[in-house]
Amino acid sequence: MISVVLAAGIGERLRPFTETYPKPLLRFNDVSILEMTLRALPLCNKIIVVVDYLGDQIIEELNKFNLSNIEIVWQNKNYKGTMGAVLSAMNLIDDNFLVICADNIYFKEDLIRLTEKTNTFLALNISKSEKKVKYPFAKYSVFPQASNSENVILDAGAWFLEKRFIEAKPFKIENGKEIGVPHTMKFLSDTEGVSYEAIFTQKWLPIGNLEEVLIAEKQLKMKSNIKKR
Repeated sequence: MISVVLAAGIGERLRPFTETYPKPLLRFNDVSILEMTLRALPLCNKIIVVVDYLGDQIIEELNKFNLSNIEIVWQNKNYKGTMGAVLSAMNLIDDNFLVICADNIYFKEDLIRLTEKTNTFLALNISKSEKKVKYPFAKYSVFPQASNSENVILDAGAWFLEKRFIEAKPFKIENGKEIGVPHTMKFLSDTEGVSYEAIFTQKWLPIGNLEEVLIAEKQLKMKSNIKKR
């Protein structure tokens, strides 16, 4: 199994912190999100880390861990979005692979469950009221909503995919500039009948802006190194 760690984003909603540091280097009790991500990964033969914005800092952080199975890929400037990052690493993907965003906080037990079979994605099935409080900025899943009209399904930004997924025609998201992994999954589901299964969790912590940093601090009972306004 291969893990593809997406660590190329700019993190515009966390400025001014991200004017100096890439978002995966936001720290909680002096532990970076990137380190938390590596700790949470299931056992894998190869870890591919896709970098771009302030990528040298990411590489410097990775060098601290002395992991022999890490390979660094710079994101192709012709590609944007999560699928763009995957395509940047396609020449190194020769097995089924986990895609995970290095600006979220995941938990190992969830990623182990996620990788028990291919064509799965990590998701939350929660009430609309809970979303407003705990996940106000999280994206809805591109797949059908929960059967309960009071609930919604959120995409947690981790996907376990078959190797042949990288051969799929990437699907552009609404703005027409970025290509997304979940949008490509939905396109394959609609056009080729590929089935994808949600693996549910309740412990995912997205880190997109200051409000989500504060939520993570409370949940983890850890302090971050970001300056509060």
